[in-house]
Amino acid sequence: MKQLPPLPPFAAYIFSILVLFIFLIFVFILQRKLSYNRKKYPGLLLPVFLFLGSILRSYALYQQDDVFEAVLTFLLVNLLTLYSIKQYVEERRKRKMKTKGIEFAPVKTHKDLHPLYKEEGLEIGNEPVETRFVRSLGYKKGRGKKGKYLAGASLGKRGDYLILDSIAVDKKLQGQGIGERLMNELLHDLPYGEDLYLIAKAHDFFEKLGFEDIPIEECPPVFGCLNCDRLDVDCFPKPMVLRKGKTLRTD
Repeated sequence: MKQLPPLPPFAAYIFSILVLFIFLIFVFILQRKLSYNRKKYPGLLLPVFLFLGSILRSYALYQQDDVFEAVLTFLLVNLLTLYSIKQYVEERRKRKMKTKGIEFAPVKTHKDLHPLYKEEGLEIGNEPVETRFVRSLGYKKGRGKKGKYLAGASLGKRGDYLILDSIAVDKKLQGQGIGERLMNELLHDLPYGEDLYLIAKAHDFFEKLGFEDIPIEECPPVFGCLNCDRLDVDCFPKPMVLRKGKTLRTD
């Protein structure tokens, strides 16, 4: 079989840059997809791929006796790797600082959270089955009647089913991991060995926590959304479940 002639050095260099550029785009898209907070929270996937790519590329150059270019490639790419790790650590630090003063406390009655739920566009009181609330948690800013709930969630039973009644975080606090922390505390130490159902508007959020999509016909008939006139017209909630025995996927 006739072998093709090698590329001229300049053409080979341009080709290597293009391949690296395409590789970086692919990794960037992938890490944004897998990262919990895609816009503000870079994950460690990008630095790992950069490091592995630099080793492979440097080894290939070394095998071709291009020692100088191998060392230079390794150093330059890993400077970008270190920068990505620095950004990752910095975002984690900022995230922890922003949520440091936020503590969740039991809510006397789930109705105290209704103003927050309504403000965030959640429908209240359209359930076909009465809810027996198991736990309601909230973060309140201010005291007394002047206080306002900025985050809250309610867990309950409808008939024989364990359900997440509602969860909401004020728009100004979203993107800081508060919803994740709230879900973790809401479900902590509960003795229920059964499936947990919900109707999700924030589908990606619950998917990251480990909830699974289920067909609408498999969803328990205890949610008002299933009989709403807006369903699949201008509102597209998704039935989801956290299976028995599974735990939340949190940081």
